[in-house]
Amino acid sequence: MIGAMRHGSLVAALVGVFLIGAAASADESAPAIEHAAPEDKSAHGGRGRHFHDPKQWTKSWDAPSRKKWQRPDEVVALLDVAPGENVADLGTGTGYFLSYLAKRVGAKGRVIALDVEQAMVDHVEKRVKRDNLANVEVRKVPFNSPDLRDGEVDRILIVNTWHHVQKRSAYAALLHKALDSCDRPGAVLIVEYTRESPRGPSQKIRLDPETVMKELRSGGFQAVLLTEKLPYQYAVKGERRDRPATCPPKL
Repeated sequence: MIGAMRHGSLVAALVGVFLIGAAASADESAPAIEHAAPEDKSAHGGRGRHFHDPKQWTKSWDAPSRKKWQRPDEVVALLDVAPGENVADLGTGTGYFLSYLAKRVGAKGRVIALDVEQAMVDHVEKRVKRDNLANVEVRKVPFNSPDLRDGEVDRILIVNTWHHVQKRSAYAALLHKALDSCDRPGAVLIVEYTRESPRGPSQKIRLDPETVMKELRSGGFQAVLLTEKLPYQYAVKGERRDRPATCPPKL
């Protein structure tokens, strides 16, 4: 994340590794363990995984069987993206959600795929070209920031990634600033594995929805746990409801 944003070693301060790392096996009856990369205590802020090889991870993250349980159309619907909007896929990983987001925003909208791992960025750039996703831009971002301008995007999607971010309340504040809330509230959607899920990272780094909501609220968001039908995950939505002074006056 940031592959899925899903990678590399984290700096000691505000740091995030962004990976959409939802492992999917061909056999849906067998539990899939996310982040089964070789352990390295220097990676992920001491959480022990590197994600340098897109070819390795695309076998699971882009497996056809993932659609059955990841339900990407439902996830994008929960984000409530409107045609013509700008959306960031934070922790794009191998770019699993890009085609769904690109279709939703349409030709007048834009999708910004963000990842900290250069190998993932290179892989996604090739995917965007191959799939002719003309409204998708790919960026490599630092560990400690989404590197988005104030008000640059309307929506931010973060799937299977938030548990990698350190100093999450401070990072949430950066996401809050990056959202445009002039015409309607800007929003971030965080999708994480439940405690009970047979998929996902180790229990010691899983997050409860109450923790995610608290972190978003600390960053300035109004946060709620959404009702959804995802079999292994929950979804928390944070909205930016203030209207910055830089917004044009309402007519």
